[in-house]
Amino acid sequence: MIPHTDPVEPTQSAAYPHLVDRAVACIEEHGGVIDEILLIARVFGNATNITLWRPLLREILEDHPAVRLRPDGHWTTRSTQKMAA
Repeated sequence: MIPHTDPVEPTQSAAYPHLVDRAVACIEEHGGVIDEILLIARVFGNATNITLWRPLLREILEDHPAVRLRPDGHWTTRSTQKMAA
């Protein structure tokens, strides 16, 4: 009998590398800060159903080391130190 092994689940950013790359590039193209709704429109091609796309965007970007969601609803690639300056 072959022992059962669970496949290794990739991280969300590893599961959707093209979407992650597109999101990071879009944030950078907007000076390192972009509104979440605009980012959703740019990454997924539309923003007609924010409740559908917002969780996926947050899921694929949550483990990215250079990206974070600010409390004001904007995604950024800027560090806190740069923002304070």
